[in-house]
Amino acid sequence: MSLAIVCGFLFALIWLLFYLPESISSLSHSLLNYTRPLDDKLASSPLSKARLSRGTKLTSGLNLASFQLRDHHNRVFNNQALKGRWHLISYGYTSCPDICPNTLLLLTQLENKLKSGNKRPDLHFLFYTIDPARDSAEKLALYVAYFSENLTGIRAEEKDKARAFEQDLGIKAQVNNNSDNGDYQVSHGGALYLINPDGQLQAVFQPLKDPFGNLAFDIDVLYRDYLWIRENLG
Repeated sequence: MSLAIVCGFLFALIWLLFYLPESISSLSHSLLNYTRPLDDKLASSPLSKARLSRGTKLTSGLNLASFQLRDHHNRVFNNQALKGRWHLISYGYTSCPDICPNTLLLLTQLENKLKSGNKRPDLHFLFYTIDPARDSAEKLALYVAYFSENLTGIRAEEKDKARAFEQDLGIKAQVNNNSDNGDYQVSHGGALYLINPDGQLQAVFQPLKDPFGNLAFDIDVLYRDYLWIRENLG
């Protein structure tokens, strides 16, 4: 065996013994903290000094074009219904297997966290279905009841009537129901939209993406960003 091969073998053995464990530990730490982008210093900073992590605050609220939807009680839900209190809008469809229920469970956590700390708990939650053809008012009522009494389902009686509402918020969704066997595919984004008491779009929150490509919100990041916006308006 040549001297070069022996030296190469010894070098590889030394690397395995001393450097590989450290590399694995570093990689594991990165993966575990991927959904926690705020460092310890920021996490412990006073809220008024924290910067937004996953949200975009609009300097002035964006007026929404006139729209008319229905809530899960089949009552009219329009621009006027957004006025007088803060709202946080999520969207999806009731047959969604993962993203929608996970997001709504997280919003329930956010609601409980705000109430327990008595910090800006005057927030109402809305779930807008992008599949009104299958999500009737009755089905929507059963669905939102699983999550919170402070959650209202909203839908469009006709998809065309909701076009301006979706465009103003920036809702991204596609429903493909042209399959011959009756199946259909739905794809959509995962942003959350904060509406101020004037019925204007005040901020947009974007989900994190984990190393596997899945979209999800971090409850602590969302909580901090929401309170930062409420404390720093104007």
